Amino acid sequence: MSSAARKIDQYFEEVDCLLCGSDASVPATPVMPDTDIYGEAEQPYRDMRFQYVSCTQCGTVYLRRRICQQELDYFYNNEYHCYQSYDERGFIFKHLALAVTRGKIRTLAQLFPGDNRVLLDYGCGAGIWLELLRRGGVDWRLIGTEVNPRSIEAVHELGLEGYLCDEDTLQQHVAANSVGVIHLFHVIEHLPDPVGALRKLAEVLEPGGAIYGQTPNIDAWDCKLFGQYWSQWHVPRHLVLYTPDTLRRHAEAAGLEVHSISNSLSSATGWANSLEKWWALRRGNNFMPSSSRLYPYLTLAAIPLTLVQQVFSSTGNIDFVFTKPGGAAR
Repeated sequence: MSSAARKIDQYFEEVDCLLCGSDASVPATPVMPDTDIYGEAEQPYRDMRFQYVSCTQCGTVYLRRRICQQELDYFYNNEYHCYQSYDERGFIFKHLALAVTRGKIRTLAQLFPGDNRVLLDYGCGAGIWLELLRRGGVDWRLIGTEVNPRSIEAVHELGLEGYLCDEDTLQQHVAANSVGVIHLFHVIEHLPDPVGALRKLAEVLEPGGAIYGQTPNIDAWDCKLFGQYWSQWHVPRHLVLYTPDTLRRHAEAAGLEVHSISNSLSSATGWANSLEKWWALRRGNNFMPSSSRLYPYLTLAAIPLTLVQQVFSSTGNIDFVFTKPGGAAR
């Protein structure tokens, strides 16, 4: 259940809980600025402040007062880090990404065996993961979607299938009940109505098909340790942030079955970005995630921390697999 957004002024709107619709909430964080500045398009918004609240009914943590949807283009401009092309990425990043992708390919092979499958990367950025899947030998039909035109141009330049659309226009390009797997990598936290979006994504899944993704985890050590410097606040783009429990309830509210919610080794990237954010802001500089020369090395150095987290606590990112009812048990 998601309430309709109420316009406050030219820039802001207000919403009730994105899961249960309750208007009762308490502050979950201090008031914080947008510290992740991407180019001149964002400069007029730099003095804006945001605060996450926690729903007192269901515990969902979300931005109650958020940027209007028509203004968000300024925050997802062409300089946004997720829109960097494969060729723009560094040597170490490419090899780290390929190693992570090999693990995902093994997961896909175990959970979703068979040929002639269709995989949709919803929120594909510049198509990097699709390109890595192709290089890894995945012989499926690979489709990417994005809301940024330059990103889709980059996908096409790689020779991949890509469409400019959101969940409301997805079925203009992808038939209902046709997709075996939807990849949702750090996307669900950006969606203005996550439960509604999951329902619409499920419409294009074949029965038994799966949504396979990852999202930040606000129950993690690094969130508590870094506080306001935690890289995954990412205001005002992250509209909702999850714990394993609230993520499960969002999926169930959308009519999906929860196959798994688990810790993720790729959470090392969150440690690296948080360290960089702390260092940049303490020096009075802007912070741009995953952009410095040190980022790959910090990620490698953070892997042991993430391994300890996996054993004793929750990692900064959580992997999830949700399935559409009606298929054979896996």
